Amino acid sequence: MTCTTTNSNTCPACGLPLFGETTCELCARDQAYEARIAALTAPFGEFTVRLASAGNPDFGQDPRRSMPGVPRRMIQVATLRAASDACRAYIEHHELGGGNWTGGEVWRGIGRKAVAQISYNGRAWEPSKRGGQRREISLDAPVSAAGASK
Repeated sequence: MTCTTTNSNTCPACGLPLFGETTCELCARDQAYEARIAALTAPFGEFTVRLASAGNPDFGQDPRRSMPGVPRRMIQVATLRAASDACRAYIEHHELGGGNWTGGEVWRGIGRKAVAQISYNGRAWEPSKRGGQRREISLDAPVSAAGASK
């Protein structure tokens, strides 16, 4: 649903001026993002993915805090591809740079052992290994509990 008005100069949802337009572009953009995330969400999905940001110290931002106005989210999805798509939707909607992306952890269920990590570019990787190389995981491959594709 888009914000529309007939007699007002402001958006009924956010209160911003419409400047002669009939729809509020910001509300329409937010609604499109929420619809995209809702389409990827599976309430009883096999995986949970974390969507998060942090400040980039290269630009004088606090790396211990989320970017202003960018909420952290945990959503359940059915596949790694849906997890990747949700990460990219979050990154694009909030206009995050590579240094701001801190989400992408994927767990089987809620908060159990990590099975994958989605990088900024939407690719899936084995969970972090100390000092070791991580292998890429196909977004369409079944994933074992240990994180490697079957």
